[in-house]
Amino acid sequence: MKFGIVSILLVLLFTNGVLNQEEDETSDEASTTEAIPEYENDDEPVIPVYIQPRFDEEGDIKWFPRIIGGTPAVMGEFPGKVSLQTRMGSHFCGGTLIDLTHVLTAAHCVTDSRSQVFNPAALQIMAGDVSITRNSPAATRETRLVSHIFAHPDYDIATMENDIAVIRVSIPFRLQQGIVMPRPLSRSVPPVGTVCVLAGWGTTSEGTNTPSPSLQRVDLDIIDTDRCNQSYRGLLHGNMFCAGHMAGGRDSCQGDSGGGLMCDGLVTGIVSFGYGCGRRHFPGVYIDVSQYLEWIQQNQGFDGTHDDIPTPRPSNYDIATMENDIAVIRVSIPFRLQQGIVMPRPLSRSVPPVGTVCVLAGWGTTSEGTNTPSPSLQRVDLDIIDTDRCNQSYRGLLHGNMFCAGHMAGGRDSCQGDSGGGLMCDGLVTGIVSFGYGCGRRHFPGVYIDVSQYLEWIQQNQGFDGTHDDIPTPRPSSASF
Repeated sequence: MKFGIVSILLVLLFTNGVLNQEEDETSDEASTTEAIPEYENDDEPVIPVYIQPRFDEEGDIKWFPRIIGGTPAVMGEFPGKVSLQTRMGSHFCGGTLIDLTHVLTAAHCVTDSRSQVFNPAALQIMAGDVSITRNSPAATRETRLVSHIFAHPDYDIATMENDIAVIRVSIPFRLQQGIVMPRPLSRSVPPVGTVCVLAGWGTTSEGTNTPSPSLQRVDLDIIDTDRCNQSYRGLLHGNMFCAGHMAGGRDSCQGDSGGGLMCDGLVTGIVSFGYGCGRRHFPGVYIDVSQYLEWIQQNQGFDGTHDDIPTPRPSNYDIATMENDIAVIRVSIPFRLQQGIVMPRPLSRSVPPVGTVCVLAGWGTTSEGTNTPSPSLQRVDLDIIDTDRCNQSYRGLLHGNMFCAGHMAGGRDSCQGDSGGGLMCDGLVTGIVSFGYGCGRRHFPGVYIDVSQYLEWIQQNQGFDGTHDDIPTPRPSSASF
């Protein structure tokens, strides 16, 4: 019978007795009843109930979705925590809100035994509550349908490599301060011994199938990877790490799969797999989120300010890199000059020094994830940010015709509906709102097009003096950098 490397090695561990399990425990695991499949209709995929590896009677490994030794969480303690559910409201995996539209989870939570992605119509996402019972939902509970599922293309069900996925909901969650809030992603796994925290609705003891009705939390230590890999006989790959306690007793379990391990307030790992729950020498194995930041961004759509309305684009505008994200619009009838009310603004010839306070005004949304523009014009002061520092956050995505403005600590930024607006520095149009990662996020200020590098092209499209109505609008063949 064919099965993966992970299956073979875990079977060897089991048959050689290195797991030190009693005979009656082995018997109990072999005879565990499989979960009853749940269908939305006959064409919908089967939603798994477990993710821990278990053995069937033939010694084959089955991966099942996977708190032991935890305590109840309180409302607002884990504002990014979500429950992946069937459309009937049955919890089967966890996830973490990374913006108001996207959830980070494990690939094994959203794929079948052939690694085929589930039909999004079969799932729903619940946030804003510590309880998953239907009887007494909190007033803050929100449930959303799923529009898209992005499982990592290189996810391997046999080895559990690249066990990561992003889910997009059909309607953004409503930001509720301290209750429903996106969580930032970590850029590295912290040192061995760091105490992190995991929350989930998974079973509270190994071998049971019933999820916990209320959210549980548990503190878990970062474990030395080499030491952990010895227990797992080399099953771990470079994109994995371990957390828990080598002495056992505290761990994730069935139904916790896909949940985010939080270290210093950052989403650091995704619950992937383990041998049993809370067993000695076998802490849980987690996917290292920091190794997938670019892939996650791509599946979030990355752009925090652009609308879906098509606009004329220069011939060398690149939608993938956002290079040359600039355009000129000519109106059919000139606006009437009104002193102090309707007046053209002069263009800047350079970006001012780092730290210069500029101002942006717009009717965009006032919080990330919402679609309703502000009914009244809003203004915000934004600092010019060091480009190299900003480019580190954006992993080298910035080009020579871009600069950053905002606050590295977050909290002030442009957002949806502000795109195309002019950043004013010393009364001059200095930048054009182009893109950003979310809105007002820490370490991710807004990215602006440097107007000074397009003065000649802008002048050409004005007809040189701004008065010609019959000159066709040319597009630049190149831009200076």
